[in-house]
Amino acid sequence: TPRQMLTRVQLPLATSTIMAGLNQTLMLSLSMVVIASMISVGGLGQMVLRGIGRLDMGLATVGGVGLVLLAIFLDRLTQAMGARTSADPSLRWYHTGPVGVVMRLCGAAQPQGRRKTA
Repeated sequence: TPRQMLTRVQLPLATSTIMAGLNQTLMLSLSMVVIASMISVGGLGQMVLRGIGRLDMGLATVGGVGLVLLAIFLDRLTQAMGARTSADPSLRWYHTGPVGVVMRLCGAAQPQGRRKTA
């Protein structure tokens, strides 16, 4: 059916492109934060603008570093969401990603058939 074609073929193939567009939109909105603070919008952009206006580089740096860290985090998040994985479908969500790393560091058992030996 057309709905199955959309949900099982077309959307999975377009996920990386959709996430790239979302990534670009997020980066554009973060770049507008300082410009928006010029019309009295609060937030990190206001810290940057106020710090530059008062020649307080500490305040400007705090706001700028906050914006950069937020941009890096959102960039990596949208890239990870858009990346195609060839992971084993029998793996549960808690066996992959950061939770899986913590579980392996704590000595939790890996799923059967995926156990690695050194």
